[in-house]
Amino acid sequence: MTVIAPGGLWALTGDQIYSDGITIGAGTLQLGNGGTSGHLTGAIVDNSVFAINRSDTVTLGNTISGTGSLRQIGLGGDYPQRRHEL
Repeated sequence: MTVIAPGGLWALTGDQIYSDGITIGAGTLQLGNGGTSGHLTGAIVDNSVFAINRSDTVTLGNTISGTGSLRQIGLGGDYPQRRHEL
């Protein structure tokens, strides 16, 4: 699945499973909306902005690659177990 939201935001607030992975082509893909929900399964190709907006600590097991940025904008803790290839 490819996310293209030029100048826009797409927030995932529930559990999302993309077995073929997800590509962020433009705009922002946000995991969560400031609470404790929002989970993404599958590889992430980040060519724009991948933001995490959760109030709790969450571990990402996803492989994250691409030329984009990874931002923590919520109150949750850091994500030391993430694997990335940015």
